[in-house]
Amino acid sequence: MKTIPALPPVAVDWLESGRWVHAASGAICVYCGFGGGPQVKFEEWLHLRSGHVIPKALGGGFRQISRAVSARFSELPLRDRRALAIELARSNRVTACGWCEYVGDRLAVSPDLGTLIRNAPGDVEAVKAAVLDAIESTKGRRADQTRSIREAVRREFERSVQRQLERTRTS
Repeated sequence: MKTIPALPPVAVDWLESGRWVHAASGAICVYCGFGGGPQVKFEEWLHLRSGHVIPKALGGGFRQISRAVSARFSELPLRDRRALAIELARSNRVTACGWCEYVGDRLAVSPDLGTLIRNAPGDVEAVKAAVLDAIESTKGRRADQTRSIREAVRREFERSVQRQLERTRTS
């Protein structure tokens, strides 16, 4: 029987943290489509991240969502609050390439998710619909803005950076 060498803990954490997110997306960046195609290539997969549409800094992490849900719906049984928090947190997780994750987290396109959960009018279903709508519209704005910035960077790369790097390689 062949044994597989143990992976260092950091590699196991990295593999497991995005596994379900990548499975849901087919390991394709939701913002730019990087990694698309019929085959999943290891070298491309290494550049993918499991990220938050609305960043943790704006209440998009599971703990922040869970606290906001518990504050808003304290009358619900714990299992129902937890199920709602899990559903909202899962909806806020996506596969993104390194570029889109880096740039997208720095854009001012996201609402504060905790504030939205606490202040959106209506019952549980209305708040859930408002949050899911905010996540989807944020995803669209991030895709548009990262695509625009990517094209500007591409033009600058082709104008000056590429030639400089090619000269360095050949000298």
